[in-house]
Formats: sequence, C-alpha cells, structure tokens
Amino acid sequence: LGGTLRAGAALRMMDAAACLSAERHCGSSAVTLSIDSTRFLSTASPGQLLQLRAILTRAFNTSMEVRVAVHAEDFTTGRRTLLAVGFFVFVSLAEGGGKRPVPRAIALTPSEMDNATLAAERRALRLRQQEELRRVEGDAALDAAAEASEGSRHGMSDTEVVLTELVLPPHANHHSTLFGGQVCMWTEKAALLSARRHALAAQEGEGEAAAVFVMTAAVDTLAFRGP
Repeated sequence: LGGTLRAGAALRMMDAAACLSAERHCGSSAVTLSIDSTRFLSTASPGQLLQLRAILTRAFNTSMEVRVAVHAEDFTTGRRTLLAVGFFVFVSLAEGGGKRPVPRAIALTPSEMDNATLAAERRALRLRQQEELRRVEGDAALDAAAEASEGSRHGMSDTEVVLTELVLPPHANHHSTLFGGQVCMWTEKAALLSARRHALAAQEGEGEAAAVFVMTAAVDTLAFRGP
C-alpha cells in the first residue's frame, strides 16, 4: 500500500522466524498454534533492510511462546526503526503427527524471568478468550443485533469479504502443509479489504470522496485449528 510493506507480508516473515526459534528449542518439528498481541508501529519502504529477531519467552508442556521483533534499517542514514512486535505460539509435533512435550526453558536473567511471567499471563488470557469464542461462535443473534444497532448506517454484512485462494507448492512449509505465515498474509488481506469497504461506505453522502487508506495496526488473536 503506497509503496510500503504490507502487514500481511511482515506476519509471514515473523511466523517463519518464530518457527525456527521454536524448532531450535524443541529439537523437532513445530507448527503455529496462535498469534497474540502483535502491534505494527511503523512500516518499511523498498530498499530498506529488515531484521527479524525471534526468541523463546517460555516453554509450557507441549507449546512454546516466541517473541518476534522486526526492525528496518535505512542504508542512506543508518537509522533503525522498530516496525512490529508480536508473540507466536507453536506446538511441538511427534513423528506420528501428535503433540509432544518440549524441553523446559530456564530463565536466567531478570529480563528473561519477566518475559516468562508475562508469557504465562498471555497464555491464561488466550485460554479465557478461547472459551469466550466457543460460547459466541455461530450465534446468529449477534449479527442481527449488530445490524439493528442504534445509529448504525451500514450493516455489518455490508463489510463482508470472501477471498478464495489456491494453495500452491510455494505456500507449503517443510511439513508439506499450508504455511502458517501464508494464512496470516491472506487473513490480513481479507481484514484490510473489509475495513476499507466500511471506510468507503462511511463517506457516502458526504460529497466528493477522498482517497481512503487503511493500514493494519494490530493483531490481538489469530488461532489455528488444523493444517
């Protein structure tokens, strides 16, 4: 968008870096379980160098949380900018495809101890969110209530976007299943189109329409349910 790095592309790279960190720790294959608390603080332009740093924050029983930070460096000025920070959760896979326990990660420094404590808090929040999602999922009454909300000029259904993507060999990971980062990229694309559709609809009836630019600011939770 406007010659800058798309958030979906950044998510794809972040997921790959996080996967390598998780697999280095567990010594086996790992797949993305969820993405949490990801914030996009800036963006990058063509010609800039991106640096991704992924590090394990905590290992649980079969899952691991990895923090990924993305920086961009401008070659002409030497300036480095923090673009995004996110937390990726992976599960370790046994040869048969089921989950397997992961080694314990020992926090040695005060910073590592703080990160491990925060990781446990995020995990507890994820579990509560999953319970809430299961409770409301498929509840058509919520959609009806949103459509009839007082003061609403445009229904929620007007913002619906359906993307159809063909899974090709470059979209697969080293497990020969769809790469989690690719799912992130497609999901962000659909969300961006939906948000832009709403922003454009909000301009109706206000005279000459101005250009509408929508950018992803955050990804709070993105959960994977299967390959």
